[in-house]
Amino acid sequence: ALNPEVRVMLMIRDPVERAWSHAKKDLVRNRKRKFEEVSEEEFRAFFTDEYQLRCAQYVRNMDTWQERLQPGHLFVGVFDDVASRPEALLREAMEFLGIDADDRFITGLAREEVNPAGGSRIPEKYRKFLEHLFAEDRRALQERLGLVWRKAREDEAPAEPSS
Repeated sequence: ALNPEVRVMLMIRDPVERAWSHAKKDLVRNRKRKFEEVSEEEFRAFFTDEYQLRCAQYVRNMDTWQERLQPGHLFVGVFDDVASRPEALLREAMEFLGIDADDRFITGLAREEVNPAGGSRIPEKYRKFLEHLFAEDRRALQERLGLVWRKAREDEAPAEPSS
């Protein structure tokens, strides 16, 4: 209502990976604990918190924004693109915002890690729990945007907890 020209950028991520990353940050890193010090009950309580569940409802969040914005004023980016195609994502975002997306403004900094989270895999017991918990959210994203995130592959090395 205050600014009908406002543009909103929403970055979405596999709800399973998002929940795991958020839990590690809040329960391990921010509390200066080791992974092993966090109980399974703490993780499960974190994952099922109402706020955490709402964070995974990307389609609902997109609908909420689209109801309030002018057509074409919502940009939905995929978080994985930050690592896999950073320059292209940056160009798309700049064009959406009406900023000159000339190559001279896109430097090697687009590939520099700013907040590396460490690449530990999700332990299988949590992955299965999260895949079940967020199955509907993942299905909705597949229907709306064609996004499909992989399940854990059997041939990958076992998950190693990060501290």
